[in-house]
Amino acid sequence: MKLVIVESPTKARHISHMLGEGFRVMASIGHIRDLPLTGPASHVRPPDFRLTYVVSPEKKEVVEKLRAAARGASEIFLATDPDREGEAIAWHLAQVLGLKNPKRITYQEVTEPAVRKAISSPRALDISLIAAQEARRGLDRMIGWEVSGILSEALRKTGMSAGRVQTPSLRLIVEREREIRKFRPLDHYGVSAHFKGGWKAIWESGDEPFLDKGFAERLASAVPGLSFRVKEASKRPNNQPPPPPFTTSTLQKTASKRFSLGLDEVMKLAQALFEQGLITYHRTDSPNLSAEGETMIRDEASRRHIALSEKPRRWEAKEGAQEAHEAIRPTDMTKDSAGSTDLEKKLYALVWKRAMASQCADARFIVTSATFDAGHLENRSLVFRAMGSRMEFSGWKRVYGVEEESEDEQEAANPVPAIQQGETKRAEQGELQEKKTKPPSRFTQSTLVEVLEKREIGRPSTYASIVKILFSRGYIREEKKSLMPTPTGEAAVEALSGRFLFADVDYTKTVEAALDAVAYGKKPASEILRQVWEDLQSNLAGLKKASPADASSEPDCPACGKKTVLRIVPKKTGRPFWKCTAENCGEAFGEDKGLPGSPFKEKKPIAQDGPPCPKCGKQTGTFETSKGTPYFRCPEGHGPWWSDKGHIGKEWSPPSSGQGKSGRLTPRPSGIKKKRVVR
Repeated sequence: MKLVIVESPTKARHISHMLGEGFRVMASIGHIRDLPLTGPASHVRPPDFRLTYVVSPEKKEVVEKLRAAARGASEIFLATDPDREGEAIAWHLAQVLGLKNPKRITYQEVTEPAVRKAISSPRALDISLIAAQEARRGLDRMIGWEVSGILSEALRKTGMSAGRVQTPSLRLIVEREREIRKFRPLDHYGVSAHFKGGWKAIWESGDEPFLDKGFAERLASAVPGLSFRVKEASKRPNNQPPPPPFTTSTLQKTASKRFSLGLDEVMKLAQALFEQGLITYHRTDSPNLSAEGETMIRDEASRRHIALSEKPRRWEAKEGAQEAHEAIRPTDMTKDSAGSTDLEKKLYALVWKRAMASQCADARFIVTSATFDAGHLENRSLVFRAMGSRMEFSGWKRVYGVEEESEDEQEAANPVPAIQQGETKRAEQGELQEKKTKPPSRFTQSTLVEVLEKREIGRPSTYASIVKILFSRGYIREEKKSLMPTPTGEAAVEALSGRFLFADVDYTKTVEAALDAVAYGKKPASEILRQVWEDLQSNLAGLKKASPADASSEPDCPACGKKTVLRIVPKKTGRPFWKCTAENCGEAFGEDKGLPGSPFKEKKPIAQDGPPCPKCGKQTGTFETSKGTPYFRCPEGHGPWWSDKGHIGKEWSPPSSGQGKSGRLTPRPSGIKKKRVVR
């Protein structure tokens, strides 16, 4: 019996059905080992920056089943995802299962030909790629463990965190919000001349906003009496090529915008489609298809009588792209609909259309433009310009459609007729255009991806997790799709910016380049870790002395009015709430846009027979957790305490740092602060 180990149960079932008898396919369900959460081994520190791994508690049963299967297997194939994380998971499996010469297989699509081809040509583990993943993991742990706790203490806020990707991403959102606050709108004006036939020309007032409303009004009134002499006229073809097939980032941007989905949800849907064998691997930065993919698409386009480009299209990848995998496409182009849920079907259809469009013929337009000299008014030159376009051939747009109103569509709405140089036109009316300068737009999840990619902050495969972390920490909130920082998020940026290299927006680009050098075996991981360690140590002392954020940014407790509320994120549910720590209050609230919201409904005690409150002497009530564990709470807000054989036991209190298990009323031994690592 040959054993194939993949990451997910869905993929295991799918591949097991393909391979049939003679193979057993099992899932590791993601990573099986990680760095410990407590003790000296949880830190990544000099002299050797060693990473010590332990089997995750929730994976012990999975590991035992894999070990038992491995003992009876004639061959073992490690078939985890074909990327840096997948390579690391394969290495951990080889270590835990004691495989001396592990056989690594990768495939770009979960189809029987691709999987069988991979099994026929296994390779060794890529040690350089594993080293790069370890360096990334070490950096994330080092920054998170060394900085997050001190940041919480410095700002007197629970749940604060810092990360080499998270912090500069948050900084972008905070700095954009500050630009918007500083912005002051400016009224300015324009004039359009409308002609018979429904087309118009716009007055060229100059590069700067035109501020003289009175003149603009007089010009609009004067337009019908002006003579518009054609200075220049042209009619030219304009071919518009299709966009390339999706990469990870373009899929996230487009699907997030088109379907109003979060980045995390887009990636989960793409993962589901990949595991079902419906699309190629969805974590890629290459805009180009494999030769097999190009042939498949072009053959199907011909069968459907869709006009193709003369030869297969290729695109230039962005600088720094690894191009380890081809662009995202369906594994079977004869299927233009597939997926298990409505959203999966929508995403699949989007991928299919984009892949098909990428090999289609250009859309062709005829662009007509004209420049008019309308003389002078009050010593000002009057030059008007008109531009319009007409689609002659839809090409790829027949397949993909129009994502949003583009410049071509705007021009198409202005049907400028054929115009000859030297002729004269008369306008039917003039129109005053009243405008305001606009502030920078807030980021949406879609537009944030564009900037993260442009500034090379993180990798496309991490964008969804970045946004998820910022939400979970209470650093940002979302309103009508716009991302806005909370006071907590602004406080974090204020404390970290200008103090640590990792908080600089351009820093992650440098680190990613260094990590790529590790992946190619050109640089040792320890060199990067040492540089980051030295920067942290030289600046942590300053963070410890940092004054808390201005008190005005601290939210008031809605019940008592004091600035004593702590934001708590239960590890189990991930749903934040707020708890007042003031004496004689203790009220708890849900979260509303990053701030304390409605108070929780009072939970009724199962009995009023608890022991006296150790703080005020009043009789406590007996309550139960969702699992039936009893605890006591004072009617004055003191406590709660666990029951110790019917007596007052350990008191529960919110965690002083990190993401504790506060939602489960878990007491924490004094002196221990739980830390986190974040990206």
